[in-house]
Amino acid sequence: MKKKMFWLLVTLLIRTGFCFAQTESKDSGQNPGFPRVVARLNLFNRTKNIGPQTLYTNAQAGVFRMSGTINLTVGNGENGSWGVVCLGINEVGSNNSWQMATVNTNAPTSGALFAPAVFNASKGTPISVEAMGGFTSGTQYNAYVILEQLE
Repeated sequence: MKKKMFWLLVTLLIRTGFCFAQTESKDSGQNPGFPRVVARLNLFNRTKNIGPQTLYTNAQAGVFRMSGTINLTVGNGENGSWGVVCLGINEVGSNNSWQMATVNTNAPTSGALFAPAVFNASKGTPISVEAMGGFTSGTQYNAYVILEQLE
C-alpha cells in the first residue's frame, strides 16, 4: 500500500511540474484580448429601412469583422427583399460596403448569409450598418449584427 501511495505521489508531482513548464507562445502576448466583440445590434419587428446607423467609432486603426443575419417574420407574397449591409472607411479614405445577408419578402424565412466582412478601418471613422429593402410593404423582419475587433 505504501508503494502505491509513493508512486501515485511521484506521478502527481511530475504531472504538476509539466503544467508549470508551459509558457505563452510568442504571438499570443502581442494581442491579448483579441478578437473581441465591440458592438452588437438586434433589430426586432422592423418594417422600414434602418440607417446607415453608426455601430462603433474606433479609437485606433484596426482590423474588424462584421457578421449578421436577417429573418423575415411576416411576408407579403411579393418578390422583394430585405438586406443588411456593413459600411466602413479604410486608411486610404475609401468608402466600402459589404452585403451581409438578404431575405426574400415572399414568405417568412431565414436570410441567405454571405461571408462575414473583414476590413480595416481608420482611426476615428464610424463603422455603420444599414438594413434596406425593396417591395417590402406589409413585411416584418428581425436582423442581428455583431462587430468584432480582430487587432
